[in-house]
Amino acid sequence: MQSSLARPPVLAGCGERRGLAAVARCRAEAAAPVWTASRASAGPYTGRDPEVKKPAWLRQRAAQGEKYARLRESIGELKLNTVCVEAQCPNIGECWNGGGGAGGEGDGIATATIMVLGDTCTRGCRFCAVKTSNKPPPPDPLEPLNTALAVASWGYDL
Repeated sequence: MQSSLARPPVLAGCGERRGLAAVARCRAEAAAPVWTASRASAGPYTGRDPEVKKPAWLRQRAAQGEKYARLRESIGELKLNTVCVEAQCPNIGECWNGGGGAGGEGDGIATATIMVLGDTCTRGCRFCAVKTSNKPPPPDPLEPLNTALAVASWGYDL
């Protein structure tokens, strides 16, 4: 008959270590990844081969272009906020330049979503980078006028 106080088995290569703490420490040492000088400088192990490049359709170029620059300047001058900027959208250059998605040809119409009542959202969705607050600051009294000026300057037809 076996006793409930039987000693835990000794892991191969752990020598004559005895006791639960010693066995646990030995198992932890055995399970620890082996670090080399080249791997330590590359950062944590992610399972992805660092030599393999990402596909072209996954990469985003930095926002640039004439339409992008005009739209950014206009929004900045009028002190307006857009979801694109506040949410740190990686596709901002594509939308603001009127480009197509995933390498396709766009229609040439620039798109931006203006946030009304300031740069703070009251919802707090976990996937979104927009600043949130239960009590946002008071709205800018000139925001409706500035929004109208921006839309008119962009040549939007209603």
